[in-house]
Amino acid sequence: MTDLHSRVEFNLATSNCPVYIGNIQYEVIDEIIVDPDAEKAPSEDGNCVYNGSFNIGSVGGLDYWHVDGSDGKTKRDEEGDYWFTAAKGNLYQNGLELLKNDGYQLTFRAKAAQERQIDVILSDKEGKTEYYREKVTLTPDGKEHKLNFTMTKDTDTNARLCFVFGDDSSKIDITGIRLVRTTYNNVNWDEIVTYPLRNGDFALGNAYWTTWATSFSIKSS
Repeated sequence: MTDLHSRVEFNLATSNCPVYIGNIQYEVIDEIIVDPDAEKAPSEDGNCVYNGSFNIGSVGGLDYWHVDGSDGKTKRDEEGDYWFTAAKGNLYQNGLELLKNDGYQLTFRAKAAQERQIDVILSDKEGKTEYYREKVTLTPDGKEHKLNFTMTKDTDTNARLCFVFGDDSSKIDITGIRLVRTTYNNVNWDEIVTYPLRNGDFALGNAYWTTWATSFSIKSS
């Protein structure tokens, strides 16, 4: 199990002798094997896409992504942002969670050397059953694009997001890919306390309250 909040502790006990500690190193000695096609829970900020800015993981910046029919690669611009650049082929990621009847918004920044179109597809992991497809026109200005859709099919916890570049010779740059859920139609609100303060009107007597160094009674006004 991964623990993102672990710590290293040096217990010096109760001795009065001075202790000197330095040159501490913490290294991973075993290779961490990551399945790029495994089902992925949305990150803490709600993004269903992993490494949407191509700036994490191994050399090349394409962890979690697949490149099909293209010699595309990542590059870093003068502002320090990483972009995936290619002229043709497909760029896709598997393992995305799409919940039935929920709405989603896909955002990304993209630009092309000259105006051209690409297809954006959300489908099953094999790419055979499409849930959503949209043509997007790219221009040289690198603006942000926003696409909204509702998952009308059954829940798919291993869906695919695919950018289809086609066979145009004009180069495409893309980064900042985010897919976030915009509705919460699969949440059982009966099991969630939406207001953390309970029994604020004391209709339930002193339930959920604790007193300290005092006594009180409840009366109706």
